[in-house]
Amino acid sequence: CMIGRWPTETLLFRDVSGLVQRRDQLGITRAVVAHTQSLHHDPFAGNRELTTVFAQLSPQERARLLPCWTLVPPTTGECAVGAELRAELRDHGVRVVRLYPREHNYALGSVDTAVLLATLEHDRVITLIDAEQTSWEEIDRVAAAFPQLPLVICHVGYRSLRRLSGVLERRPSCHIDLAFFSSHEGLERLVARHAASRVLFGTGAPVSDGGGAVTRLLTSGLDESARALIGSGNLAKLLAAPRPALPTPLT
Repeated sequence: CMIGRWPTETLLFRDVSGLVQRRDQLGITRAVVAHTQSLHHDPFAGNRELTTVFAQLSPQERARLLPCWTLVPPTTGECAVGAELRAELRDHGVRVVRLYPREHNYALGSVDTAVLLATLEHDRVITLIDAEQTSWEEIDRVAAAFPQLPLVICHVGYRSLRRLSGVLERRPSCHIDLAFFSSHEGLERLVARHAASRVLFGTGAPVSDGGGAVTRLLTSGLDESARALIGSGNLAKLLAAPRPALPTPLT
């Protein structure tokens, strides 16, 4: 989910208090949070704003929210790379990042982006990419080149099964989120073919209402263990992946 303003939408909420209120209404205990400024204005200004917001939270609130930064390739000098970026992410507790290749005008499969992806792969940083920001063919190539990078494809629509199934079959590091995946019995079919471990719960909030995703999961034909994996277990497993030690001194 995200906090912040949106230039073209009337949002359900814009700040952490609104997020927490809606999250509690839906029975969601933990949220991964990015800032809209990182998408619509400047990635790193948005990351700084998110860091400021998190610094003002109580320890109890902070324990239920995970910061999600937005990154770009390092070619323009905006983004650190290598051990410097790894240290920066660790210092701020960032285990999840977002990439917007189309919106921020770069190619996901380019040599420039490969430098960033290699850094993220090294630390097993969970990397979220909206489906409309790239293509399934490019996702397939990137997942093949960086097989240890956990990729989560978001905004997957109801007509995507034929496009995504081959990628999931070939690339075990790829997952989808549930926010917009509303194919009739599509979730059950996907789990039957690829296993519940390939789907992560997501709401798309605040642009969309997370009630749809909650209903889709809880009223699905999946058994209790599959629903638990999608609801929280798969994310927890990705977050628990061990990370290599940072070099000393940083190089």
